[in-house]
Amino acid sequence: MRAQSCFSAYPLALREHGRQALMTIKHQSTTLFCSETFSVIDFVCRSQERSFGPLEVSDAHYIVLVRRGTFAKRVGFSNWLSTPASFTFFNPGEEYRVAHPTGSGDECTAIRLDPTALDGLAHSVDVPSLSNSRLPQSSPSVVPAKLFQEHWRLFKLAQAASYDHCSMEERTVNFVLAAASSAFVDQAATATHQQLTRHQLSVVGNAAEFIASSYTQSHSLADVATHVGTTPFHLSRLFRAGTGYSICEFRNQLRLREAMRRIALGEKNLLALALDLGFCHHGHLGRHFKKIFGASPSEFRAELD
Repeated sequence: MRAQSCFSAYPLALREHGRQALMTIKHQSTTLFCSETFSVIDFVCRSQERSFGPLEVSDAHYIVLVRRGTFAKRVGFSNWLSTPASFTFFNPGEEYRVAHPTGSGDECTAIRLDPTALDGLAHSVDVPSLSNSRLPQSSPSVVPAKLFQEHWRLFKLAQAASYDHCSMEERTVNFVLAAASSAFVDQAATATHQQLTRHQLSVVGNAAEFIASSYTQSHSLADVATHVGTTPFHLSRLFRAGTGYSICEFRNQLRLREAMRRIALGEKNLLALALDLGFCHHGHLGRHFKKIFGASPSEFRAELD
């Protein structure tokens, strides 16, 4: 049977409006909310294939946010790692391949945009390239912590299926506006930095993969640099230029976003959660969580209840 990338199931899953699911051997796609403008999709991929799969073609505009795990997207000769710290975008007709370099599969929230929605988005955020009916095509963009938190509110509301349709559509519109604005601001800022060569991007990508596969461990900057074959000084400069994060910031973002995922799914033992993710104790986790998200773990859990 021909292998499929995780996103190849989307066209099948979206042929019918409403709440439904598509199950295959390796992935499940569920449309949680659907309107004339947007669809909010829960996508779970169980593939542990580390090499890139066959060429796929996107059928629509998608804004994709990883909740758990990672996937790599290849367009042409460029590879980009998608993690819970980044948005990834797909455009109609875009050819790409997908791999799972950390061997963990992924769980994603994807928002499918109707072409008319993109036109309206272009006027709302005043981004010229959106007027050409294209979402960003360069590397994944940083997802601000507060926007990641809002994503979980949106996802849990859609998952509960007890929403008011108009209210849910408005919430999705606001999230898409914030995501698009954040992505273009982030990419405009990145463009002012030194342009990285293909080799430098490879070093950054390898470092990000290493951290994403072992973020619960306390690797030093020197450990990561040794793993990718460069010096701590060189890696520190390249990594921030390529991702917008320092090595430690990236690791902590992955830890805290995994903590948010598990709390959203019902985890109540904060001590066990803290130790599992590499924090010293639950107070250590709580301080970092509130600093990044503006709410304590218990406050965040109460928001979702």
